[in-house]
Amino acid sequence: MTRVISCVNQKGGVGKTTLCANLTGVLAHMGHKVIVIDIDPQGHLSQHLGIRASQNPLGIYDVLQGDALLLDVGVEVAENLYVVPPGESLVRLESVQMKAGRGLLLRKALENIETEGVDFVVIDCPPSNGFLVVNAIAASQELLIPVTPDYLGLSGISAMTKQIKRYEEVMGRFDNLWIVVSRFQRRAVSKEAEAKLRHYFGRKVVAQVIYERAVTAECPGHGQPVIRYAPRSKSSKEFIALAQHILGGESRE
Repeated sequence: MTRVISCVNQKGGVGKTTLCANLTGVLAHMGHKVIVIDIDPQGHLSQHLGIRASQNPLGIYDVLQGDALLLDVGVEVAENLYVVPPGESLVRLESVQMKAGRGLLLRKALENIETEGVDFVVIDCPPSNGFLVVNAIAASQELLIPVTPDYLGLSGISAMTKQIKRYEEVMGRFDNLWIVVSRFQRRAVSKEAEAKLRHYFGRKVVAQVIYERAVTAECPGHGQPVIRYAPRSKSSKEFIALAQHILGGESRE
């Protein structure tokens, strides 16, 4: 069964794109067939993995409009790893008014994905709560929420979890909800914020912390996930541990 995971947080700057690029890189390296969808109009995930907008004018915009199939616009960037870029016009959909059925367009586009042998679909969402994020969440069985360990990060996760509860009232409970402490630094404020996250959210918070490291900042310039750019680095080991946790499929509390 294909697992569909949205990486989401309405707060910007929490490391969603870094998390998506490197987690999917590890999953593909482990032998899983992975499609990562860049549903953020900024297209940073695609750039991180070596795709430039001028090279691929088609993307998830065309899929949502019904003008292309998902697999037709996917770009193979490494063995087992395919990227669906945003497309030139995705920004037009960011503020589209919701109408009946419009929030299920991506779910419909993924209906037959299992027949293609895809193990994971991971969706990199923009920092918003609009049309694009609604489509991503409605298509997902699992959510991955990166959180920075600071005051604003804690405030953002509080608002995000309230929003998720509203989604669950309509769609039902998600299979898994993973909270990942990201962009961690060896400072007292980071350790205090992490402790609060674990106190309030318990097992939802993944044991592995993702540190802020120079090597992950270098990867986008080389168009590679860290597992390919620096396979023996501490960052690679962190993302391997995160992937193993998610592969374990631990149920949320």
